[in-house]
Amino acid sequence: MLRKRSWLALFLCVPLANAQSASDPEEQYRFLVGLIEKEMFELAAEEGLSFLREHDDHPKAPLARYRLATALFELERFEDARPHYERLSQRGSFEYRGEAWFRLGQCELARGRHKEAERALRSVLDQGESYLHDAASFLLAESAFDQARYEEADRTYAALVAKGTGSEYATDALRGRVWCAWQLNRVEDTVERAEDYLRTVPEGEARAEIAVILGEAHLESGAPQAALSAYRSVKSGPFADAALRGEGFALAALEEHDRAAEAFGRLAQNFPDSEHAPEAKLQAGIQLFLSGDAAAAKRVLQGMSSNDPEALYWLARAQREEGQPEEALRSVERALAGQPEGELAERLHVARGDLLSALGQVDSALDAYESGGSDYALYAAAVAGLNEGDAENAQRLAAKLIAEHDQSPYLASAYLVLGESLFQGESYDRAHTALERCLALDPKPEEKARALTRQGWCRYLTGNLAAAIEDFGKAVEESPAPEEAEEALSMLARSLQESGQGDRAREARRLYLSRYPQGSRHAEMLFAEAQAAEGLKAVDPVEQLTREHPGHPLVARALALLADRQSQAGELSAARRSYEQVLAASPEPDVAGEARYGLAWCSFQQEDYEGAAALLTQLSREDLDAELERSVLELAVWSCARAGQARQATEHWRRFARVGSSDEERLASARLVVEAWKETGDREAPQAVLDELLAMIQDRKVAVDVLIEGSYLALDQGDVDRAEAQVRVARRQGNSPAVAEAAFFVGEARFEEGSLERAADLYEAAAKEESPVQPQALYKLGFAHLRGDDAAGARSSFARLVEGFPESELWGEGLFLLGESSYRVGDYPAAIEALERLRERLPRHEVLPKALFRLGLAYGELERWREAEARLAALAQEHPDFSHRAEAELWRGKALEGLGRERPAAQAFERVLSLDKGELACKATLGLGRLAETRGDIQEALSTYLKVSVLYGYDEPVAQALLGAGRCLERLEDPEKAAEQYREILERHPKSKAAEEARRRLRSLGSDS
Repeated sequence: MLRKRSWLALFLCVPLANAQSASDPEEQYRFLVGLIEKEMFELAAEEGLSFLREHDDHPKAPLARYRLATALFELERFEDARPHYERLSQRGSFEYRGEAWFRLGQCELARGRHKEAERALRSVLDQGESYLHDAASFLLAESAFDQARYEEADRTYAALVAKGTGSEYATDALRGRVWCAWQLNRVEDTVERAEDYLRTVPEGEARAEIAVILGEAHLESGAPQAALSAYRSVKSGPFADAALRGEGFALAALEEHDRAAEAFGRLAQNFPDSEHAPEAKLQAGIQLFLSGDAAAAKRVLQGMSSNDPEALYWLARAQREEGQPEEALRSVERALAGQPEGELAERLHVARGDLLSALGQVDSALDAYESGGSDYALYAAAVAGLNEGDAENAQRLAAKLIAEHDQSPYLASAYLVLGESLFQGESYDRAHTALERCLALDPKPEEKARALTRQGWCRYLTGNLAAAIEDFGKAVEESPAPEEAEEALSMLARSLQESGQGDRAREARRLYLSRYPQGSRHAEMLFAEAQAAEGLKAVDPVEQLTREHPGHPLVARALALLADRQSQAGELSAARRSYEQVLAASPEPDVAGEARYGLAWCSFQQEDYEGAAALLTQLSREDLDAELERSVLELAVWSCARAGQARQATEHWRRFARVGSSDEERLASARLVVEAWKETGDREAPQAVLDELLAMIQDRKVAVDVLIEGSYLALDQGDVDRAEAQVRVARRQGNSPAVAEAAFFVGEARFEEGSLERAADLYEAAAKEESPVQPQALYKLGFAHLRGDDAAGARSSFARLVEGFPESELWGEGLFLLGESSYRVGDYPAAIEALERLRERLPRHEVLPKALFRLGLAYGELERWREAEARLAALAQEHPDFSHRAEAELWRGKALEGLGRERPAAQAFERVLSLDKGELACKATLGLGRLAETRGDIQEALSTYLKVSVLYGYDEPVAQALLGAGRCLERLEDPEKAAEQYREILERHPKSKAAEEARRRLRSLGSDS
């Protein structure tokens, strides 16, 4: 049983406004905010309750209550969260009142209080923030759906779907509409909506759910092949068992019983706890039997250990097929002991009689047949077998009735069943004989009509059209039942047409049309008339079909046939009108596509190129078969080109070139596109088209022309690709100063556009050759490597610059960047050497502040704290406005800490906190914690470490803070809480430097890591 998933799963993480105060909040409220942001909801709930107990009248109390409610909601404590949201929703001035109403609605839904939930959600629509309206509307639809108010839910879902990409809930609403159609038993709507969902939603867990519903709807509408495709699209997930179940029934409907059995078997094996598992076991046995594998069917059905009469019935059939009539009889009698009713009871009684008869227990068999209705039981059993598609059994039972009850009032009926069963078994000649005997016994009028018509079918299906024509003709003349005579006349017309007797077929069709103006095949006859008519003579039957059967599926096909004939005859205006009628008739997708193409073709032939282009552009976006797609795209290229729409022609040409067209066709259509671009005066686009063509074709005959046409593009025209291509061609001929300069300037263009790798390649080419730009090339090469996070490559380039061009104006900055890149690769001594050289040689250079900063950090990395502090102190004194002052102060604090100067170290860390609120502040707070721990103020250290772990989200410093908190807790003799800190490091920061120390400390505490 399919079930619609819960609304709650969709909204546990709905993004609501993040309440912030305009001014710096007090510490307790800030701590609450931090806990929420860290998703530590249990602690946040405690902190929020504490805040409200102590500061209920504080200006931030409503925001604190909002945070508290959020924490409770995230913990799924909806009963506890609800009163807080309700209280906030009553505050007219509360800035997040709409969000409070929305969450209140969610809480009420979670409690099953739909009326109260809908009241809150409607308040969101009436007065809440507009960004919540779609979410509230969606939940209102979900609530209506949950209460079986499907029409109402569908209307609300539809409004969200209509917004398309304008609503983030459009996709889920589309899913909801599929469910509404299914619950309302609107099968065609279900199919249409489900296919629309799967077409427009390329991924997501709901696709499997919708695919299963689509399969169910296709099965319901009698389309098992389509159902099978839908079910098989589900590969895994929570609906995999339902999809397997559907696959089994679809295969069974297609009479692929062995594959159906395999599907049901996989369901039972792979999903033993599924609600479908018991049914699947039964169906696996049934389908194995129907596939002819009675032995396997018996094993499956015996393994069910079931007293289900249906299972026992099929077990008995399998046992009998395996030559075990005694066991089969016991199974039937067990089934009858369950007192089944109706058709199953009749089948069981007949089966019991057959088994007793096969065992030679004739009297008992007769008793069994009498229990099932005697000769009627045989007849009823035969009919039931026929209705179930068991033609073989129906044939046997009908033959038994005929042989044993030659005076039975059901004898004519038995011959009809025999004929039908032989017909189903494709024994058409024997079926014809049985039907003749039925007619000889003066059957009931409806049986006579059926027998007469079925005789004609027997001849038709054996290819004996002459005999079929005779039998259908006889049925037309003698059938007492109008419906059967109608079918016979339609088949007479078909048989005559297929036998080449067009004139007589036309007479039969026209007789049908006059005799049965309301007949069920009236539209088919008109359509056949149109097909058989020559050229424009199809007009009359098509117009009659359109007029008399406006909603029939054949109307669109007939109109399309007429439109094609009119187009071929050159009557383009008439063809246009017919194609437009096709589209108005809501045709099947393939007919609609052909009609739109035909309409575009007419427009093109009438030189309405813009109209043709618009039609084809729209049509090209649809899902077309391969041949139609090729035709549409090719004509779209011609139409757009003729209409002067060069860009659109290019887009269509690109697609056309990918769909299987030949090189000659690609070239022909490309020439049209090139000409269209030339008309616009654009000198770049034609070359781009030809470059694309050159890359895709196998025949390279146009290569020379393409290269010649592209030669005029240059760097000063803004075409960097062309410029680079020219440089590379030149480089293959040998490098030179001119080529080096060109490579440098193209590299500059690449660098400017952010193509760092390509820029570096060009700079490298320029740097290898002596030229006026060689120093600049080395400098920019290094810079490109730095920008691309290749510090090692940058270091090499800057070293070449520094050593090779000491007189260059770039030497000082190159020296700094050599130190910078050395620092980034972790070679701190080399960084210090370069940067100290810069200080010595160019003490007034503009990069000196950066050099002092990086020197301080490099000395710090080597724990040369005295030099680090000296360089950073000089930076602070000489350049107080340095942009990275906060980071410099952090390292200065670390240096002072390393020198044992606690007070100035703390002052440096405090300065960081005044300058930064991010990672640097986090590290400075960590430093303050270390200082407190060093001086023995363990409580202060613990508090500071916990603030780092709660208020910041930076992996390594947070891990170090947790490690420090654990050490403090150990010193405070709380090993359990200390162990919690260490475990948090391993769980949340397993790759941090603190992880190994955390494991060691856990082992020392005797705790598992």
